[in-house]
Amino acid sequence: MVLTVEGEACRLTQRMRFDRLHNEDQEIDDLLGCLVDRTSSLLGDRVGAIYITGSLAYGDFVPGRSDIDGFCFFREGPSAEDLTKYDDMISDLGKIHPTYEGKILDHPISMSSLQDRKKLEEDLGFVNLTSLIQSGKLIYGREIIMSVKPPTRWELDTYMAQDIAKILRKREAGIPCDIEEDEESIKEYSQNPELVLDWLLYPARVLYTMKTGRIGSKKTAVHQYCLSHDDRFKMWLEQALEYRSQKTEVIPEHQVKAIMEVAIDFFWHLVNLVQAKMGLVRKGEEEVCTPAEAVNRFRRLLDVA
Repeated sequence: MVLTVEGEACRLTQRMRFDRLHNEDQEIDDLLGCLVDRTSSLLGDRVGAIYITGSLAYGDFVPGRSDIDGFCFFREGPSAEDLTKYDDMISDLGKIHPTYEGKILDHPISMSSLQDRKKLEEDLGFVNLTSLIQSGKLIYGREIIMSVKPPTRWELDTYMAQDIAKILRKREAGIPCDIEEDEESIKEYSQNPELVLDWLLYPARVLYTMKTGRIGSKKTAVHQYCLSHDDRFKMWLEQALEYRSQKTEVIPEHQVKAIMEVAIDFFWHLVNLVQAKMGLVRKGEEEVCTPAEAVNRFRRLLDVA
């Protein structure tokens, strides 16, 4: 059914849509309600749809820490006037809800991009597009994403493997991920735990995607890993989720060092699993490899991409 944005009944229908997000934070409910109302009054039918994606759509939202990810699709254009109205609207919402200033939705997109999947992927990025197709929640306008072809399992696996390859190439044979081991960096990680916790959670999310064919939340990926594994990574993943859910602002430096070591080990564990799955092991080569060998093997994947 195609919904218009005319009339009080339709406006109420639009506002009710975000109830499906099952959000428990009143500020987010107020913010989304305000977003829907202002879009209706300021832009009306110029906007074809607004989708919420990311942690809010997954049910993994951490109030005060997570971004309000999503995309606004204009029917045409958008024109310079449309962009000004949209930017002012988002800016005003950020002032009303300063916790989320600069964290509300991404740049608006034209619905014409839907006709060209390659262009849409360029506009949104592969992971964002996949997340939108698989888990996006419509809160305004009409459903427009169902016509977009989702990625194949091979495309998902290849993307994840190439992402690892880019990390390895960037760091070469040194420490993988963007983790630095000097004392100054450790102090920074202690004050900003998410900088190192996200690298501990990264392998779990990659493994979840390659197992299920879906882009999952950090929480879902960790739960899936812990259900099927009973290793030393399990305890640390559960600890990382606890830090995240409690919005822990400071972690002792000795704990940071321990998390760093586990994150690096978990990354190499991921490397060995993925390089075997993607056929990067040639005849006569050992599946378990050194960091330097892994760099060379994954470089092959980038060379043929």
